[in-house]
Amino acid sequence: MNIMRRPVASPPPGLAAPNASAAKPAPRPADRVRPAPLARGSGVAPLTPRYRLSRLLVAAVALALSGLGAVGPARAADVLVVDESWIPGNPWQMASDDAYVGARAGCYEGLTRVDESGRMTPWLALSFRRLAPTVWEFALRPGVRFQDGAPLDADSVTLALDHLLREAVPARAFSTRLIAAVEPAGPMAVRITTREPLAVLPAHLASPATAILSPAAFRGDGVDPVGHCTGPFAITAVEPGVGLSVHANPDYWGGAPALAEARIRFVPNGTSRAADVASGAADIARLVPTASFSTLRRTPGLDLREVPAPRLTLLVLNNGSGPLADARLRGAVAAAIDREAISDGLYDGLMPPAAGLFRPGEPWGLPADEAQPDAAAQFRQPDLADLDAGRGPGPSPYDPARARLLLSEAGIAPRHLRLRLLAYSERSDFPDLATTIRDALAEVGIAVEIEIGTYAGLEPDLLAGHFDLALLSRGYLTDVAEPIGFLAADFACGGSYNLAHVCRPEIDEALRRARADDDPERRFALYREVAGIVVHESVVVPIVHETTFDAVSARVEGAVSHPLNYTTLTPATQLR
Repeated sequence: MNIMRRPVASPPPGLAAPNASAAKPAPRPADRVRPAPLARGSGVAPLTPRYRLSRLLVAAVALALSGLGAVGPARAADVLVVDESWIPGNPWQMASDDAYVGARAGCYEGLTRVDESGRMTPWLALSFRRLAPTVWEFALRPGVRFQDGAPLDADSVTLALDHLLREAVPARAFSTRLIAAVEPAGPMAVRITTREPLAVLPAHLASPATAILSPAAFRGDGVDPVGHCTGPFAITAVEPGVGLSVHANPDYWGGAPALAEARIRFVPNGTSRAADVASGAADIARLVPTASFSTLRRTPGLDLREVPAPRLTLLVLNNGSGPLADARLRGAVAAAIDREAISDGLYDGLMPPAAGLFRPGEPWGLPADEAQPDAAAQFRQPDLADLDAGRGPGPSPYDPARARLLLSEAGIAPRHLRLRLLAYSERSDFPDLATTIRDALAEVGIAVEIEIGTYAGLEPDLLAGHFDLALLSRGYLTDVAEPIGFLAADFACGGSYNLAHVCRPEIDEALRRARADDDPERRFALYREVAGIVVHESVVVPIVHETTFDAVSARVEGAVSHPLNYTTLTPATQLR
């Protein structure tokens, strides 16, 4: 499989010069680029993994880091500056990714939390217990006050969680599909009733979407985070589209933070973030592109952090309508894609090829020694007779001959199948990845038209099923610290983020059993079972496991690079 790269007349999307309106590359004749509004919260984080660039682009990146970053705005030496990749755009709706910005700023806190090691612990809740299969009680931490002076009590927690349940766009971690009721159980306890047994409810309440804000935050339209959190830092001002300011909360229940003040700037362009941290205009640059990350290695005074994330890049196939409702054609697409070549050619091997949904060695994943890209043996590999019985063709290693055979079995003549591939521009690597997949499918006789737009512009078609293929960066622990949230949202019948438009009764049954089971090992086995069905049936095609990269000034102590992107500023964060 050939790895194709665009000629670089101007930087591709996501790598434009900082603070400049660089021209975008012209659309390819067979492709369309759709303009659209700013992306809204979706659980799809705009990460930017490394892909191999031409010498011209590497030179452009180096120029940006050495020159353009030096013209950043003046900043006070005692104010920590963070370049944040996400721009809040939904009046701080709790169900959107705006909540993650509030959590990373050290403002939002929930009843439970997941720390940087992945351990879930009580937080604003002092303890919790399960009273019945569908009933949980959370005892609240005494003495906690919101930054506006209101006390944390059962009424305020109930109001905050009820507000989340009433939002027009449901939160994946905490919605009316899962939750039947939230009510006070005394002045300092809250009782939550689920619709079905939910053994991992405390993990759901660690999601930033379930952060508890003061009742005053929910007056009027949207959510007002200014002065209404419980965390070590108070948001004191928000400039829409530009940034926000935070100041230390001296009355924080966990002790006054070491840092007095921080400025969080919304900088969606990854190269701009890298240039800022290289020049000293920023102290922390989150999610820097790997091309810039490589250049930053030569910049003194930086702590470069490489975090293997519970996140993968995958190709979503429309199982519900169109040609890919046929399992044979989905199998042909999967067999035509060489994930090892993509990992090596586009990502320089820093993003390992994905044999399955989960990273090797995780409790719900394959053992590390079984998780090679050709490890289709982890699932049964049927012969073509299985297709007549309604079973899928199995997860194929790269095998163009098999792809052509499956197309022939489906009655598709070469170049008679045309598919539409969507890719969102927030991911600067997706245009190259889309081109690589298009060329790979062309080699087996499948024509592909690429459409590139912002995530917000493409989302209506994704949700409605008006596409054939779509590239997606998806965190499988984003909403819940076990993959039950991801699997249920993405692959259950009627799942809230079921972009594959798949409905398999066996998946729903396995998820129902996992939700109710108190035994972690049995739950993990059920997660593996669901992942096996998804890969075996080519519901989606896993491409690579992602790694995230942060750059932090050596003058910063105590800032966190969280694997779930939950935390940046902590009470221990300070400037030397």
